Amino acid sequence: MPAATKIRDTRVLLTDLDLANGLIRFLLRLPKEVSIVDAMLRSPEMDLNLWPQLVVKCGDLDLLHSGSANPQTFIEPGHIQCLLDFARRSYNLLMFDLSGNMEQHSIRVMEESKRIFMVCTPEASSLQLARERLFYLKSIRLDARVGVLLNRADQRMAISSEQIEDLLGIPILGTFSNAYRSVTLATSAGTFVEESTRFGKEVRAFAETLVTTGLQATSAESKPRSLIDRLREAVPSMMQAPRAEVSQ
Repeated sequence: MPAATKIRDTRVLLTDLDLANGLIRFLLRLPKEVSIVDAMLRSPEMDLNLWPQLVVKCGDLDLLHSGSANPQTFIEPGHIQCLLDFARRSYNLLMFDLSGNMEQHSIRVMEESKRIFMVCTPEASSLQLARERLFYLKSIRLDARVGVLLNRADQRMAISSEQIEDLLGIPILGTFSNAYRSVTLATSAGTFVEESTRFGKEVRAFAETLVTTGLQATSAESKPRSLIDRLREAVPSMMQAPRAEVSQ
């Protein structure tokens, strides 16, 4: 998230850990020479001289991309821990893009994280998948750290933000509009979405909240619609995660 680097001189590392489908390298036209796999293999010997050879600079943002898609790639959780321990000494904010498949290395990262963001859209299928994943995260006692980033949201949503919070039992921590044109233009140029666009301003506002003030959960109770009832029946009931402020 480049917007975060512009707030209080925050040093940010973004790591793509979706080894089967990671797209950050493609979206930003990054070189193929090094990837997160190389960083993992050399993590036990990591030092300040080796690190610059492994990360890609994208403005003020440091990136570790996933390399070419390879579903057979396996990352040792111990190597992830070595990377985390090293990176924490150099960065104010560590962000990881996970596949959502709950691999062992993803679980290790989530266990070490202060916050877990689950990206979903207002569509029924996306909300159902979010509930399935939340049910698993609850089983390993990580659900209290989870908040929703609601993408492709607009005023015409069939389900309101309040109903989504009630359905999932966790707060929406960020809402982003449907920015197909802005994202397509940025992808074509191999760069980030312009901050002057509506989507860019939403991302900037979220970054400021994330870095400076922490995230405030909000909730509201509302009578569910028939679609909500159907989604509730599809997955066993879950205890609601705390809706208190999450500290930075």
